[in-house]
Amino acid sequence: MNNNYVHDLRNDLAAVIDELDRRNLVDRTRLAIGGHSYGAFSTVNAMVHTPFFKAGIAGDGAYNRTLTRSRSRASAAIYGRPGRFISRCRPFFMPIT
Repeated sequence: MNNNYVHDLRNDLAAVIDELDRRNLVDRTRLAIGGHSYGAFSTVNAMVHTPFFKAGIAGDGAYNRTLTRSRSRASAAIYGRPGRFISRCRPFFMPIT
C-alpha cells in the first residue's frame, strides 16, 4: 500500500464519489473532506493530489513524512534526499496545480 499510497487514495476516492454521484447522494461540485491524525494526512493528500474537494479540515496530522522512521527504502529520507514515496506524500512541498 505505501508505495502506491497516492495512486490508491486517488482511485478509492474516485470510486466512492462516482458511486455516490450515481445514486444522486452528492453534488460532486461541492465536496469537502476532513480527518484527524492519519485521517488529516489523507485529507491533505486528497486535497493536493485530487480535483474532487473544494474545502478540507485536517486536524493534528502527521504531514511531514520525511521525519517518520520506517523500514521501507523510503526511510532514507530521514538521513538524506527523500525517496519517491516520501516525496509524493509530502503535500506541503507539492506544487499547486
